[in-house]
Amino acid sequence: MLSAAQAGLVALPTEGQFLVRGAAGAGKTTVALARAAHLAKQPLLHGQARVLLLARSPALAAELRPQLATLPAAVARRIEVDAAATWCRRFLALGDAPAAAPLGEAAAPAPLASALPSLRSGEVELLVGFALEIVRRRHKRQVLRRPLAFFTSEIASMLLALGIERFEEYRTVAREGRALPLDDDSRRAVFAVYEETLALAARVGRALPLALVPAALRRLAALRTPPYDHVVVDDAHLLTPVELRLVRALAGGGSLTLFSALEQRFDPLAATLSDLGLGRLDRTEVLPKSLRGPRAIYRVALQILRRRASGNSSDLKAIVPEAIDGPRPRLVLADDWSGELDALIEELRRFRGEGRAWREAAVLLPSAHECEFMAVVLAAAGIATQRVTDDEEEAPGAATASTAAPDAVRLCPLSAAHGREFPLVLLPDVNRGAWPRARHDLPDHERPLAAELAARQLHLALTRATEEVVLFATASTRSPLLPQKSLALERAPVVGAAAPATGPDGDTT
Repeated sequence: MLSAAQAGLVALPTEGQFLVRGAAGAGKTTVALARAAHLAKQPLLHGQARVLLLARSPALAAELRPQLATLPAAVARRIEVDAAATWCRRFLALGDAPAAAPLGEAAAPAPLASALPSLRSGEVELLVGFALEIVRRRHKRQVLRRPLAFFTSEIASMLLALGIERFEEYRTVAREGRALPLDDDSRRAVFAVYEETLALAARVGRALPLALVPAALRRLAALRTPPYDHVVVDDAHLLTPVELRLVRALAGGGSLTLFSALEQRFDPLAATLSDLGLGRLDRTEVLPKSLRGPRAIYRVALQILRRRASGNSSDLKAIVPEAIDGPRPRLVLADDWSGELDALIEELRRFRGEGRAWREAAVLLPSAHECEFMAVVLAAAGIATQRVTDDEEEAPGAATASTAAPDAVRLCPLSAAHGREFPLVLLPDVNRGAWPRARHDLPDHERPLAAELAARQLHLALTRATEEVVLFATASTRSPLLPQKSLALERAPVVGAAAPATGPDGDTT
């Protein structure tokens, strides 16, 4: 049941560009789905409305599609749910099929070379590392001595995010926000690594994420009629500039409704909404009330963010945690990292002992590498795990909201946490060097804002919980971001410690 504020956003006008900014837990995805259904019901002079609901990732799109079954069949058929990467792949694979027909109803031939499936998580870094070694053998540029993290960041957040395909385009990019400039020769070396990465990806039958978007934009520009009358975008603040240009082109002369998080910002590195042709929004609305999970968790998350965030303090003050009553986040302090892991395992066993399913618990971690380590640790403790991924729905092991999913603890990297929720969230290693990360682990452009970035990520992690949050840290190195007075502090029990001796009357001796 939608609230009055949510229902009003569903019924926004059917023409124009709208931005809806909502607090975590305010029901943005629910409103986005209802908005898509409302638009699909509206009559048009040329026939039935065609609506695209764009999710942040293929896996989230796969979780949204089953919800169309709650709509009348005639309405559900007019709505497509997809992510930018998979939409572009299917669109390009259509070849000469009628572009005005809904993609789901068009008979698609075998995929073209320009429509390969995207690389999965972890594979991009592997290929960039291989490409870097190949280029280092041919060139001796100083820039090639930089660590792998620099190249993966530059390729992802600049070349791919901006839709750059030729060196001449890269040469003129201002690279705003980057700590170190790149001269012409350095950019040529970086672009050579990018070209080798593209070649390696094609060799294994895959495409780099976002690499298909520029080709899709060119094909869209050649169409006389845009493929959709309305486009609704969930988590729009997480889309790259080239993806935002794509949704603008997809909407054509119809309506465009963007849903974004009130606590987060659009990509500050590459472009503004105005640069993307989205500066003339007809209306901006706000959903300030958090309705999901214990309000104590949201208050702590906001406290962390308000202490570190810059530029949007008025937005943060507008957020009202009106969620349910519930426990404060717990901070379990251990003597060392091994004690943290023991305490986390004990928490999972406690949760299981309450009769809860493993799948209701999630361990959130900064990266996929930490997820791999945690999987080994929990397997040794006899606890089954399953990865949460943003990869395409065909990817093996992708966790979805399906009731058929195996009963296993979810291991979720922070990059995949947006748009997801779990009853119990466990957050290990909340220590200095991880929250915030050490400066030497960060790309150049992230170092000045390391504390703010960590605060936003910690806010994200906390607000994924619908019932309970438990954080784990080492007592001597706990993160300075933690507002300890607002947390329920506990000492981790020493695993294997002998029980205290007792006297004949039961008194401790």
